[in-house]
Amino acid sequence: MVPAYSTLARVAVVLFLFAGTGWTVPGVALADLDGVDSDTVCGSDIVFLGARGSGQPYDPAEASDYGMGPRVGALFDGMAASRPVGTTLVAVAADEDYPAVDLAVGISTGQYEESVSQGADEIVSSLRQLEECESAVGGYVLAGYSQGSDVIRRAIERLDPAEHDRVHAVVLLADPWFHPYLDPDVQLLGDSHESGCSDEEACDQNGVLNAFSNDRPALPADVQLRTMSMCIEGDIVCDFPQPTLDPEVHVNGYQPVAGDAGPLVWDVIATRGSGRFVDVGGSVFAGDIEKVAAAGVTRGCNPPVNDRYCPGDYVTRGQMAAFLSRALEL
Repeated sequence: MVPAYSTLARVAVVLFLFAGTGWTVPGVALADLDGVDSDTVCGSDIVFLGARGSGQPYDPAEASDYGMGPRVGALFDGMAASRPVGTTLVAVAADEDYPAVDLAVGISTGQYEESVSQGADEIVSSLRQLEECESAVGGYVLAGYSQGSDVIRRAIERLDPAEHDRVHAVVLLADPWFHPYLDPDVQLLGDSHESGCSDEEACDQNGVLNAFSNDRPALPADVQLRTMSMCIEGDIVCDFPQPTLDPEVHVNGYQPVAGDAGPLVWDVIATRGSGRFVDVGGSVFAGDIEKVAAAGVTRGCNPPVNDRYCPGDYVTRGQMAAFLSRALEL
């Protein structure tokens, strides 16, 4: 049963259920999280938690962005189009309780920090409430564009270390805290502008918020290893300061490349699936176990953490039904 989602009553949910290689749901399904059947969200292989950028409205009726804005929506589309066969993927957007205020206005009035805090609250609350599902969620992808990247950073900052392990991938598009020296293990995506800096002083590529605040939300080392970031050269938000300002770089530069990044997110998730169980290292079947885990056939034996496989346990008839259903995409 899905728990009472008091803070998520207006969160947009998009469900992609696959049978074979085709859709089983025509088009896009949108619903309020309250009252949704547990099979819709709980038990999903991946829940994608997305935060839109400054000034982008919350519009779950806009099928192209799922309430997450067009850039994050394009990333989700890229993941949906390249998902492993039989994988269920659900999108949950931070709703209108996250105002995503205009960046310039928000900074000058002090509303920006409040907006980011509200967005981070939405993301953290969503993840924690989904962790209460009786049917465990396989894992989470956190993604944001512009201010939404700040939201994701703040959300990760608020998670407990044990909760970090449930986040299989993070994607930051046009991160206003972008700084390749301070996040050395973050993978730079596609057309990201690389400064090649070797130390903090020598690095001239900088997110705009670094110029105004020392309160940079650092990504934990373990999360950095599964984080991808994209900053296009000349984007005043993440490549600051620039001698010339072309707002079009920030506004229109990310949508196509965000979609192309979808398959790369699955690569990160698959890497997380390698060695995910702490109790199979001594088993002669360790390689096979990790393969069926990466394929989504098994999710672990100790939900919601699911970091154990219990290789010596007997399989019940119910568990066998679940294995066969996932493997044969029934």
